[in-house]
Amino acid sequence: MSSCSIITVSDPKWSDIILSAYQYDLYHTQSYAILEKRYKPLLFVAYHDNNFIALPILIRNIGGTDYFDCTSLYGYCGPVSNLPFESISKEHISFFQEELMSFFRRNFIISAFSRLHPIFNQCLVLENFGKIVNINKTVVLDLTLPEEQQIKQYRKNHRKDISKLREEGFKISEAATKFEIDFFIQLYNDLMLITCLNLIAFLFGCFAEITDIQCFKQMRFEYFR
Repeated sequence: MSSCSIITVSDPKWSDIILSAYQYDLYHTQSYAILEKRYKPLLFVAYHDNNFIALPILIRNIGGTDYFDCTSLYGYCGPVSNLPFESISKEHISFFQEELMSFFRRNFIISAFSRLHPIFNQCLVLENFGKIVNINKTVVLDLTLPEEQQIKQYRKNHRKDISKLREEGFKISEAATKFEIDFFIQLYNDLMLITCLNLIAFLFGCFAEITDIQCFKQMRFEYFR
């Protein structure tokens, strides 16, 4: 059985779907999508035989027309699934592509662009569906390696700066309480006053908004456990 759904960014189902994906990143989460205030984030989901393919998209009006385009949220997004991409059936991929194209037509979306994730094999879901272009390289850090081996891969000047901070007594800890988060925001904003004033209001409004969303809490657990 096959079906589709369109999930809005305010719907808790967004988090439920992403958290059940075989692999996902911050850019797919509701916590990240909810930061977008200018355009309309949606999660397109195609179900087939109790499995899903989901694609976060951002709908934008084309000025002076009744048409729209869509793109991905800033970062490495693209489709996700509850299965490894290699295990998704051809029938499911065809259904996903057909229904997504139908959604575009119904909503007067005349072009679509999505940045893909550099370490997810998402191209398998998008074969024969538009054009995939390699335009740049991405630095990937393998956090499963022992700490000493990771540090050896740092640039020499970064290793020097980290050593200096350690010598001066600096430590890193997770900001988990409201007091700690507010303290972090204030430190960050003090820095932004020097370089980027327009982020101040954005940060105060967004941090409080995203920290209570389930997928943000889950990501924090995965990163800090």
